[in-house]
Amino acid sequence: MKLEYNGFHANFNPVGAYLEDLQKDGTPIIRKSNDKNSTHGGAAVLFPFGNRIQNAEYSFNNKQYSLPENDGKNSIHGLVRELPFDSNSGDNYIEFSSHFKSVFYPGEAHIKVKYEITGNMFVTSFYVKSLTSRIPVEIGFHPYFNVHGSYSISYNSRIVLSHYYFLYILYEFIFFHFTTILFLYAIAGVTILSPSDSESCILS
Repeated sequence: MKLEYNGFHANFNPVGAYLEDLQKDGTPIIRKSNDKNSTHGGAAVLFPFGNRIQNAEYSFNNKQYSLPENDGKNSIHGLVRELPFDSNSGDNYIEFSSHFKSVFYPGEAHIKVKYEITGNMFVTSFYVKSLTSRIPVEIGFHPYFNVHGSYSISYNSRIVLSHYYFLYILYEFIFFHFTTILFLYAIAGVTILSPSDSESCILS
């Protein structure tokens, strides 16, 4: 599944709403996985948790839950990387949606992941709405930016900027917005870094 617009070229897999790779004017921005593991390349969507859950267990509303062990005795990278998503698309966007329900999770949710090209920006938006009662939510994004040689973080108009935006509206929905702003005159030889922090909350 492809999205090509304004010099951008992106490949997707609807399983996991996974961004396989991204290029701008032929320059690799997100590099492809070499072993088909979605967290060894591309940009995987991590939901309902992104980081390691110690001993693959947690409690919520006084009830204990167990998770699949996939990092030693821990659980990591959420539960949607193998989840099929429906898709719809236009000239400059592709949107994936799915109904999330799991024996490892207390509740159900509707998930949307939208990739959109606006001018020289490649925008990724996440939307989650609870379909039951209160649910624990953490959204992660696992991009492998193409970086050569040594690098450092610098915020000025000469390089590509990474912008992170999070909005939580009580009782309605959670909206997570990750934007990579690509300046045409700065594409060659730049460094792109993603925000390292993740956000979590209780969704009612």
